[in-house]
Amino acid sequence: MQFDARTNALITLLCDDDTNISANAMSELLAIDTDADAETLSKLLAELQEEKEPILRKKAHQMQAIQRIRHRRRNFSQRIKSSSPNLLQGLGELHSIWYDDIDTKELSRLWAEMTKEAAKTRPVTPKRLAGFMKISKFGTCDENIQDADLYCIGAIIEDRIGSDILLASIALEIGRTFGLKGAIVRVDGQFGTMYTTTTDSPPTKLQGVIMMPSKKWKIIPVPEKANIEIWKTNQVLKYVAAMLFVNSVCSEGPRYIQILAACLAGKNASDSMEELLPKPFGNS
Repeated sequence: MQFDARTNALITLLCDDDTNISANAMSELLAIDTDADAETLSKLLAELQEEKEPILRKKAHQMQAIQRIRHRRRNFSQRIKSSSPNLLQGLGELHSIWYDDIDTKELSRLWAEMTKEAAKTRPVTPKRLAGFMKISKFGTCDENIQDADLYCIGAIIEDRIGSDILLASIALEIGRTFGLKGAIVRVDGQFGTMYTTTTDSPPTKLQGVIMMPSKKWKIIPVPEKANIEIWKTNQVLKYVAAMLFVNSVCSEGPRYIQILAACLAGKNASDSMEELLPKPFGNS
């Protein structure tokens, strides 16, 4: 691949002994990566990986890691703006944003193993699905604990402990795999999965049941006077992203604060925190 004179000069500066110069050169090369032209930088970095100079290969590896995070951030930002986002893919993207060295193939493997396990009990009804979640030992923990893993789908599949909104989402997606359709709901401040049932045929009245992770997967009738909110998929994804943002603030992780703030604000992950956030992180 032929590069223009400016790009060749920047590649040369990557090897400069002055770290400020090499860092600025890296920043300029990363600026090539835009929504309109996402392939050019990928091709450039692939060629740098073949260079004999070790420092160039190292810099290429670092830039590929940054590019990967940017692409995940873009994908997630676009997903929550979509009218019909995919919940499972969105949760996977959030996990890989938080654990930026994760191979998304590993998340796919974990999910495939779990659905294979679920197939043994065929969770085609809320009762069967609740039974599978119990047998698999999925459960919540103290809601006051601040732990990002409670909002990362891969960690929850492995450890079987998570927040009620993630557990409800996992149950919802498992059920969908076997044809069971439902929705994420919030009932008096707690999240669950709601399924509708009919009382006659043809249906003239709908009734529903809610499966509550925080109540050890108890299935309850939809309470007539309860404060019930039906959540859309992009609401769920924004909420989970916001909770990860809170965890990044609590752990004082500026990099994740910046990336997650960009996701929620629909901005570029390369934007400074001063442009994204109020004080104490920004200027506004």
